[in-house]
Amino acid sequence: MRSKACVLLPFLVAVPVPASADTLYPGANSGGVITSLSAGVKEIGVESTLVVGYDKAAGASDLRATLFAGPTFRYFLANNLSLSFNASFLYKESSADAPSGATAPPGQLDLGGLGTVTIAYYASLGGGMFISPLVGGGGFYAHRTIGDDPGAIRSDIYGGTGRAGLELVFYPSSRFSLRAGPGVIASFGKESAGAQGSAGTFVSVDAGFNVGMSYVF
Repeated sequence: MRSKACVLLPFLVAVPVPASADTLYPGANSGGVITSLSAGVKEIGVESTLVVGYDKAAGASDLRATLFAGPTFRYFLANNLSLSFNASFLYKESSADAPSGATAPPGQLDLGGLGTVTIAYYASLGGGMFISPLVGGGGFYAHRTIGDDPGAIRSDIYGGTGRAGLELVFYPSSRFSLRAGPGVIASFGKESAGAQGSAGTFVSVDAGFNVGMSYVF
């Protein structure tokens, strides 16, 4: 018996062992490399998108900063297909400088909230990495202030949003995920009549870079 084992041992050692590859199931605690995400997997985390823009023409400059940040809950409806719910704090500020001797236009500040629902597909790139295109929509509400006191103009803005992006998502383990990638958020809505202003409609598009991390369960 021992002689047979000695004969088979070199062959067993020579046979290559396939790399560990796992489908991530709800509640799983696997040590293998994640290559697929099963229906029923859930994630909760935090995501943020930062946009900074700067324009300069004819001696005048305009600086714009937009931040969306907040918690996200994600549920996989089917294998590698997720539905996400995000509630974000909305901060948008713009300020302008004029050439010497000219009057700069008043700055604008928007503070409020944004809620979106997105659907995304996860295509495995290997090594626990996925590429994930996403699309979705939602709505927003914010307070807008134009200019400085005592002559500031205040109003409320509200409306709908559309969102699209392309993210790289990495699962270093079965319990955590990291994501990053470019995205676009388009807002279309109305501005209520302020004490010194008039109601109107508007459309804005913010393109930036989204980052986030999540706990998987």
